[in-house]
Amino acid sequence: MITVTNRQYETLCQLNFDLAGGLIAYDDWFEQDLATGVGIYEFSVDKNGNRELEKLEVGCYLIVKDGSKTRSFEVMRIEEDTHSKNIYAEDAGLDLLGEQVPPYKADKSYPITHYIDEFTFDAGWEIGKNEIPSTTTRKLEWKGTDTATKRLRQLVGRFDAEISYDFEIIHGKISKKLIHIFKKIGKDKKIRLEVGKEVSNVKRTISIENLATTIVANGSDGITLAGAEYNEGNIRSPKNSIYLVDYDAVERWKRAGYTPAGGGIVKRFDSEAKTPQDLMVEAVKKLKQWNHPEMTYEISVDLLPSDAGIGDTVVIIDHNFEPALIVEGRIASVKKSLSTQTNGTIKITNVSEKEDTISEKVQRLSTLVKERLFDFTEVPFVMDIKSTDGVVFQNSNIATKLIASVSKMDVPMNNRFSYRWKRVSKYGTDDAAWNEQHTNGSNELSITVNDVDREATFICEAIEGSQVAASSSIVIKDFIVNKSIGPTPPSNPSAGDLWTDTSTPGKDVPKIYTNGEWKPVLNKDDKELERLQKEFEYRNREHADQFAQVMEIINKSQVTEDTFRDLTGRFSNLEESYKRIQETAEEIRGLGQRTRAVELNMEQSSVLLNAISTYFNVSEDGLLIGKNGEKLQTRYTNERMEFIDSGRVVAYVSGQQMNIVSATFWNSVTIANHIFERYNNEFTVISYVGGAVNG
Repeated sequence: MITVTNRQYETLCQLNFDLAGGLIAYDDWFEQDLATGVGIYEFSVDKNGNRELEKLEVGCYLIVKDGSKTRSFEVMRIEEDTHSKNIYAEDAGLDLLGEQVPPYKADKSYPITHYIDEFTFDAGWEIGKNEIPSTTTRKLEWKGTDTATKRLRQLVGRFDAEISYDFEIIHGKISKKLIHIFKKIGKDKKIRLEVGKEVSNVKRTISIENLATTIVANGSDGITLAGAEYNEGNIRSPKNSIYLVDYDAVERWKRAGYTPAGGGIVKRFDSEAKTPQDLMVEAVKKLKQWNHPEMTYEISVDLLPSDAGIGDTVVIIDHNFEPALIVEGRIASVKKSLSTQTNGTIKITNVSEKEDTISEKVQRLSTLVKERLFDFTEVPFVMDIKSTDGVVFQNSNIATKLIASVSKMDVPMNNRFSYRWKRVSKYGTDDAAWNEQHTNGSNELSITVNDVDREATFICEAIEGSQVAASSSIVIKDFIVNKSIGPTPPSNPSAGDLWTDTSTPGKDVPKIYTNGEWKPVLNKDDKELERLQKEFEYRNREHADQFAQVMEIINKSQVTEDTFRDLTGRFSNLEESYKRIQETAEEIRGLGQRTRAVELNMEQSSVLLNAISTYFNVSEDGLLIGKNGEKLQTRYTNERMEFIDSGRVVAYVSGQQMNIVSATFWNSVTIANHIFERYNNEFTVISYVGGAVNG
């Protein structure tokens, strides 16, 4: 929908893209260019006798949604014929596009804000974001007359910055017109766009129109490069020389015939640098920009990701080139429909080509095979989060990195997503502020004590477009244990503190502070804890072995009446082994409650705590058993028992029935009264065997 307002920002009418009747807009296109910072919006509307259309005239403002962002434009031109009106609008508007700025010479060095105030004066625009510090100043001069937008574009170029225009909209109305100044627009997102998926075509242009092999520069007060020298491989400038030369580039691009000066292609520029050294730094930067052919790529995009915008980096992959084209660059311009978000084009610059590595080829082959064998689009994404240094820490010595990995059928797909982290603290109250700081992050998150107050759950969401494609969580715990050793008890103890009493020569007695007094931690409890830990580990190994045997039967054996009974029995064994694990864990917890040594003495309980956090996860979905990050797991709920492979339920038992999502039978399978058998790897025979399967 497009909202039309007058110059006082009062709503005049509205246009829709997909409703019958009323004012219908169509063929809308939005264009934005990184070099100018100006956004352009065009659309058409039929003349259907609706008098509301007369309210849409030049000078009006337009408010229109672009995904989650709201944009605004000023109508600069209307072309109309018998049947329709074509609307042309720009976000910089009449006040800047039409405003003429006279020649200007600064009397001293000023920050960028001074010049913006001079050139926009009473135009109704104000500075929004500004990433250029006030300490960065320039003494600048313009001799000719320019439009305000052109003058501003020249200005930010001299401050090595970039510009964009925006409107602040409150309650559907324009409240401010803003000029944003950035060091660099966009982010290094490396959004992956592949021909045949998001991209329909790639057009590459190679140009030497701006090529230069030699630089001559002039700074403030007549400063030249002669006051400095530079020597970096092929790029050199001897002392007392006004030239900076790329000798390799000269050799490649020099003119044929007699060239007394070497045949270089010379470019000159003026600078505000105040020393020869600063001028040389600027010259080297420009020569590295100009010493090679300029490559631009025009990309026809079927669906541009909503998080890809002007200035962002993207990676373009086209397997129709030989070798495969893999390039990375900044989005220099965007053209797209705001109503459909489809069928647009982007241009990328600052291009660097990437090598098509063996690993990438293998990954593509794996993906191709799986796409051919399965409906790959219907397979869900699976996220796994790992902590590089465990999940249980002591006395706030927390230092680990959380790494979220997203895959689909074992094919890694981390690069196609942006990531959002959330924290749910067990004791803290500042989760909202923490979450706000981690909205746009990578799939890796460093965790310290500043992020954990005793215990916190960290949730990672993989975002594609505006949708959450996959998510997972991990719990980090911090056990605070005060320990001391000596002949006298520590002062001001807290419940759970540990003290090794050395008052009796030759006999150190470990004690714990509970119920207002120091009590010894009995040796028999230590021995019992050790016994229970060993039993706990044994029960886990037993359960894992049984689980492996069940999965082996499901995947590789014929499923007959006998094997079905065998599986049923093995399920019962799994349930029994799990009960024994629970009983052992309960004994350990009971022992810990008596002595507080399980939770508070990390030296005694680390094996248990890590085992529980590694192999068990209790949630509203039931009890999940299996090592974090591993493919094979089991889950117990009140209704059924599930077998999980790579995040997907591959088999479950419920209502006295076993269900298998997908199975491979190598030799034969019996279904009801018939057996399917393979002979000589050539054909399958179906035979009637009679009888009742469950009889």
